[in-house]
Amino acid sequence: FGQQAPQHYVLDGLFPFTGRLAPAASRAAGALLAVSQWNEKYGQARNVTFSLLLGDTRNNEFEAAKRTVEAIHDEESLLGVVGASRSSVSAFVNSVAATHGVLQVSFASTAKELSNKDQYPTFCRTVPPDVQQSKALIHFFSSFGWQRIGLLSATDTYGQSLTTG
Repeated sequence: FGQQAPQHYVLDGLFPFTGRLAPAASRAAGALLAVSQWNEKYGQARNVTFSLLLGDTRNNEFEAAKRTVEAIHDEESLLGVVGASRSSVSAFVNSVAATHGVLQVSFASTAKELSNKDQYPTFCRTVPPDVQQSKALIHFFSSFGWQRIGLLSATDTYGQSLTTG
């Protein structure tokens, strides 16, 4: 049993540094820290290291998909995509990533539809879907005995998922 050759994998980070929901510097810094700590603590012992590319999605579906296509074609050792911040952006990105068998992990996309593995086969997330947020809000408002509330929502994937969840 010989020593396994070191392996290095690239993760493409999709963060909104400009545009809606910007700045994403703290999320990007957290992701960079996680990669650094993995490499420091486990990388040498397991012969596996990672690097994280940072890209500005501008919270735009087309910008994020373009970035994903570039990473798929330019990075031979691309393991997956980290992001995006908006559900509609993640949905668009996964249509590209899944076509190439690339894993996508979102830290903020919560739309219920993203749980559909037939439609988004390589998507996963680290946050619960909106339906759980909706139930928590209902429970919260009920605890005050409120019978009616007003709700403003966006018409994007997130807003629709939260209000119909």
